[in-house]
Amino acid sequence: VKGGVDQEPVVREDVGDEMRPTVFLHPCDTDLAIATVSIGHRPWFKDLLLPRLQQYAAKTRADLVVAAGEVAASMLIDNHCPPTTPPSDGTLSTGKDAKLRLLSMLLQHYTRVFIIDDTVAIRRDAPNLFHIVPPHKLGAAVEDHRIRSNDTNTALAQLACLRYSANCTDNLWFNTGVLLASQRHRDMLTTATTTSQPHLDHLLLWDQGLLNAARHKTNTPLHPLGYEWNWVGSFHGTNKDRQPFPPHDAFFVHATTGLPDPTPEGRRSFLRGVIQQWERGGGEEVTVEF
Repeated sequence: VKGGVDQEPVVREDVGDEMRPTVFLHPCDTDLAIATVSIGHRPWFKDLLLPRLQQYAAKTRADLVVAAGEVAASMLIDNHCPPTTPPSDGTLSTGKDAKLRLLSMLLQHYTRVFIIDDTVAIRRDAPNLFHIVPPHKLGAAVEDHRIRSNDTNTALAQLACLRYSANCTDNLWFNTGVLLASQRHRDMLTTATTTSQPHLDHLLLWDQGLLNAARHKTNTPLHPLGYEWNWVGSFHGTNKDRQPFPPHDAFFVHATTGLPDPTPEGRRSFLRGVIQQWERGGGEEVTVEF
């Protein structure tokens, strides 16, 4: 079956309490991939979020690639399916840099790659994002005044373009925690990765500033997704008075900064609470799309 749904997953053993190896599920059976990077103490990921990623990958007929631990450049050389040549420096030095490089590398093998932060919970009845975002567009949630003021969003966009030598064509700012790209966007990712580490700027929200500027630099069309695809944690904390709807009404819930308790245990508690609400609601019908 295309997508490998009827195959046994190919998963390397974990080491200790943290997932250190790269995990490949259903490799090489499709031109679609879902990917995430999980580095460091992430007590919510393995038990709460990974099973939902696995289910969503099976539902959408996509390969699932989980790069976990301090991932070396050989992370994509597994079994019979090496998608690309590793970076010449031999390492992926930070989680944000690893995310950019992983996306760029996978787009050399897959026609479309959906990359998602390891802090995002997926509702089991979430629609197929590959069917919603046109292949020629970059799919991401655009942040508006409910996250930060329009003036601040404009300043972020303009500063990112200035920082990375791009000409802003608009003042939109998208969150990169849920991002769907295709091979048509490889120029954008090449632009991003060649100016990446050590040039990621925390004042511009790390990879967000770089990818927002790269969109302008390469004239990449954007498909704005609503908050149902990236309900950010600040709606539970610092922006609670401006939340568009409760988290259990979203398909993807993102435990970003802005939560009342930003510690790893606080993020786990928040995500567990959202998942429990989903499960109690009884609306999580699991379907496989053919």
